[in-house]
Amino acid sequence: MAEQMKPYDHIEVRVDDGAWLVNLLVIEADRSYARVKLLQRYELTEDHNVPARAQKHKIEWKGPQHRWAVIRLSDGEMIHTEKEKSAAYAWMIDHERTV
Repeated sequence: MAEQMKPYDHIEVRVDDGAWLVNLLVIEADRSYARVKLLQRYELTEDHNVPARAQKHKIEWKGPQHRWAVIRLSDGEMIHTEKEKSAAYAWMIDHERTV
């Protein structure tokens, strides 16, 4: 892609799990590289304050098929999946209360 870029082109980059998005500006470009400058970074997900007692599990993005997964820390087993990160956190906290 670098050989198609020219100075002052804009690049938008996002992570698969939707956690953040950045805007970059091309400063210099050649056939095999592009030098860019970070213009803006947007955090797109909420910070979830997980209670200390909820440390038996963690939430991970597992791709477009499983999406947000609740992972048991003791053995790394995926025990539940949700479409939304906030729903995965809610399920995990509720599960922690019952276990």
